[in-house]
Amino acid sequence: MNRSSQHLLRSCTTLAALLAAMGSQAAPSPDASQSLSRMALREACKDADGELQRALGTLVAQRGLEGAMRIEMELQGNRIGAVSVSGGAPVDQHDVRRAVRRLNCDSGRAERQTVSFEIGFVGDEGTRRAGG
Repeated sequence: MNRSSQHLLRSCTTLAALLAAMGSQAAPSPDASQSLSRMALREACKDADGELQRALGTLVAQRGLEGAMRIEMELQGNRIGAVSVSGGAPVDQHDVRRAVRRLNCDSGRAERQTVSFEIGFVGDEGTRRAGG
């Protein structure tokens, strides 16, 4: 296995570990609309961990992404609406937003739900820099 493959594997593994360690539901953000009900990420998006790992693993390896990003998305049935991302560089936020929009989610409800969570990224050495 070449050095690049080892780096990608290590990055994917650490991303997976952080996603698995995330709480099933983050605390509501203070500016969130009170008219929307809240739903846990894993309740709405059963394979969010695996999907985000596959979508973001290369990004983590290529850019050496570290730190945390806070995501809030609106979900109505199986449609993901607005997605806001805070933390990290704008280009990284764009890629994370795109990955979140591609998640296979279903709230099972007709009314809009808000799903909030945090993704933590670690450096090459595998020590946790920030997280969920």
